[in-house]
Amino acid sequence: MTNSTNSSRFHPFFKHYGKKRDDRQEGREGDKKRGRKDDRKDDQRKDKDEPRDERREFLRKTASDTRATLPRIASQYRTFNTQACTLYMLPVALVTNITAITNPPEIPPLDPSKCPGRRSPQSPASTAIRVVNGDTLDTALSINPTLTVNTILQSQSQATPIKPTLVLNLASDIHAGGGWHNGAMAQEEELCYRTTLSHSLHRYHYPLHPRSALYAPNVALFRDSFATGHKRLTETDAHKLPALSVVSVAALRKPELTKDFEDFADDVDRDVTMGKIRLVLRVAGAEGHTRLVLGALGCGVFRNPPKAVAKCFLEVFREPEFQGGWWEEVVFAVMDNAPQGEGGKDGKGNFGVFYRALDGVLV
Repeated sequence: MTNSTNSSRFHPFFKHYGKKRDDRQEGREGDKKRGRKDDRKDDQRKDKDEPRDERREFLRKTASDTRATLPRIASQYRTFNTQACTLYMLPVALVTNITAITNPPEIPPLDPSKCPGRRSPQSPASTAIRVVNGDTLDTALSINPTLTVNTILQSQSQATPIKPTLVLNLASDIHAGGGWHNGAMAQEEELCYRTTLSHSLHRYHYPLHPRSALYAPNVALFRDSFATGHKRLTETDAHKLPALSVVSVAALRKPELTKDFEDFADDVDRDVTMGKIRLVLRVAGAEGHTRLVLGALGCGVFRNPPKAVAKCFLEVFREPEFQGGWWEEVVFAVMDNAPQGEGGKDGKGNFGVFYRALDGVLV
């Protein structure tokens, strides 16, 4: 950053050359005042930048520690393969430009005859969606806090093996894990800092096709949240770590919006978004997951319209394909991004928008 005080030292000479000495002196004094103001502005900018820089450096160190930790964790597993990953694709009839993908498994609509007809304890008639203002992983842990890798492995011999909670990763379409190597901080990066997810995000799948999803069945959580210091869990036996599964889907990147910024300008973008949501729910149903933690798909740096995206989720959940009780629990973990005093359930942030649209809806 150029220091404006340094450049202003030369300014009086050019502006006041040829004037009386008093005029030049007056110009210098005025410039000094302006210089002090500019210095204060620079200091204010530095004050704002310093916490960001400190956080980014902290997260870079966390990323480095995670990369060093992953092989040690994975080496303790024989059958819980943290690198396992399946690329799912909507039917070819709905997809264009997939020549770069070699025979991806197509995922058809869910078969209603295979619907388990599950019901939540809170609502005997159907499953009620919940929307919480919280972190994705912390929300997943709260749903089933005792489910560990060991629990999953021991259930494999059962007629119906236990499935972990399925978490939606709001993924980057270009970079595996987003910017987690460089200290970026969004939902996907937090998943990579805290879990073994990055082990399964293989680079040959990128860039992600708009109608594809990556399914990682075996993900272990080994680190606390950023809010609590990103400390590694004290558990040294990797089999006792919490287990979950992750489906990674990338939202549209900065789609064109209507003039009020509340909807997609192009109906095609809305259709594509609904297709992504169907894909997530089909993966969940086909893979037998009974508990889901979803999120505000694309409603951050990708600038998708929150109201429209929430409506897309609502419309897809109401489609006959996803009725009948496929899941025991569906929770949206949506961080409230509203300015102070303007958030909450009735607020302007993503949490308020999704809460009003989806909380309590029966599926």
